[in-house]
Amino acid sequence: MSENNTAEKKAGNPRPATGFANLLDEMVRSICTTDTLARVIRKVLTLKQRQPYSIALRGLTARQKALLDLMGKALCQWTPPPADSLDAVWQIGVWDHGRIFLSDAVVDSENCTVFAWLKVPAEISRQIDARARQAELERAKSEHELETFLAGVTEAQKRKIVELVRDGIDHTDPVLIYVNDRTFTNFGSYNNLLRKPGALLERLAEIPIADWLADEKRFVICFYWIRRIGMRGEEFNGLQLTPYTLHAYFDDCFQRYCQLLGAQPEEWPESLEDKANRLSQMRQEISRDHILCRWVNGLTFFKAERFVQRSIIRQSPDNLPTGLRDYIESVYGLQVSSFANFDELFRACVEACTDPEKESGSPLMDGVEQLLERITSSAIEAINSDIGMTRGIRDIRRWQEKLDAQRFVEISEWPTTDYFCGVFPSAGMRGRMPDPGRLAKVLTACSVRMQYNSWHYMPGHFSKELAPHHFYLPPRMPDTAIWSDQHHAGHVMAAVRFSIRSPASLKYRERTYFGMVDLRLFRTIGARYTRKDLCEAMKYTEYLRAVYQAITDMAAAGERHIVIRAFDKPWFERYCSTLFDNSSVLQTQATGAA
Repeated sequence: MSENNTAEKKAGNPRPATGFANLLDEMVRSICTTDTLARVIRKVLTLKQRQPYSIALRGLTARQKALLDLMGKALCQWTPPPADSLDAVWQIGVWDHGRIFLSDAVVDSENCTVFAWLKVPAEISRQIDARARQAELERAKSEHELETFLAGVTEAQKRKIVELVRDGIDHTDPVLIYVNDRTFTNFGSYNNLLRKPGALLERLAEIPIADWLADEKRFVICFYWIRRIGMRGEEFNGLQLTPYTLHAYFDDCFQRYCQLLGAQPEEWPESLEDKANRLSQMRQEISRDHILCRWVNGLTFFKAERFVQRSIIRQSPDNLPTGLRDYIESVYGLQVSSFANFDELFRACVEACTDPEKESGSPLMDGVEQLLERITSSAIEAINSDIGMTRGIRDIRRWQEKLDAQRFVEISEWPTTDYFCGVFPSAGMRGRMPDPGRLAKVLTACSVRMQYNSWHYMPGHFSKELAPHHFYLPPRMPDTAIWSDQHHAGHVMAAVRFSIRSPASLKYRERTYFGMVDLRLFRTIGARYTRKDLCEAMKYTEYLRAVYQAITDMAAAGERHIVIRAFDKPWFERYCSTLFDNSSVLQTQATGAA
């Protein structure tokens, strides 16, 4: 684990051009014609040291690993390969979605770039085949387990399995999973799983299991067992997913979970199904004292689970950062230490800043909008970020009224403009982007994208049968990501290299609505976010959650009807113009993140 963590830290250092196509081109150009096969494979697997080699190796097939072991010291060839070679010719390249191409079979696809080749003598080819057969023997037990499980699956059960897998893939971030030589993904134009003619999960639901291909069986059933635990499958993005590799992953999870629970690793079952059930129970036990988080690599969408002790995040108003404490006490006249918790403290702040009998607000923001800006800007400075943002529903009372009337479809059809996202730059970001117009475009683009996210999450709060459009399940897990500017168009434009997402829930009428609001932080340069940074962001998220909950509770009780009107395109244009006016009341940060 420590080796991977070290590798992840190193993976955040190189600075390529943004955009994945540019990154791949840069990586290929960096390969020397004098590099050995092992060095070429390492560069492609790690995308030039941008993901840990120890993890990326898990994406190779048994034959590819055998080639690497037996021919790793050989030099690659860069001229066109011979057409009449008596020896096997292995070609080396990369798929547009990032997977290495390493095969003795010819590829004919516009989505694959082949740049080198290698002759493999007949004796080495026989050894490669022998190692591949040995790998099959080692995996025979887990393969037999898969077939035994499938033999007991009825037609009705098969449909439920496919539906669970389809829902798990369709309503979360993309998967990019390898099963031997096949790639299963719903990512962009490479999607071969959903909502298109011949898509795997549309086709398998309609044909008997006996007609499924071997790798299709492996993918669907392994993903099914992953979902049974409560995992999302993204733990295998960019990696091989087979019954054999899943056994190894479950075994590793068991050891880690036992450490977290302070338990002895005893009575560990043998079957994948029983292991999945046991791990599901252990995760529920762990969640009592820990928060599940994710470490994300934006290159291959690989997401590793991490756990943060809840005790690290828990605070009281006495622990409020000095800058926020001073602001609350000076602006609202409140004594922070007199409040028992953040819900009470920030409810008092919302009451103070929305009191109609007192003057509050500014030409650009009213009182509660200023409070949101102040908390977010404080997080930007404390966590050394370039941009911070927070999102929500503009009119929470209107949302409550529709909920009470069970108008779920109507809510889900609201336009993105019924949501908001306040986006704020650090002083350092303003210094690097001194053109107000350009800065306004970046902030507006970020805001519009987050409004879309809120809209995209909304149907996920209700029954999927009521969803009027495609949706993602509302986020529950905080995460920190590296290489966020490689696939996501908005992140590419804003050059968002590193990011933190920390979602929060709201409660209304005894129900919890997850992911209704959040705090997001971005860095365009510098070091990747650390575990400490994520924990700090989660503390600031709790302040924001308490503000949003106060707005929700006051609307529900009929005490205040607070509507967020700021944070649209004209607002960002005015805001950015004002940011460079030293006399502006919005210049709340004396210094900011570099």
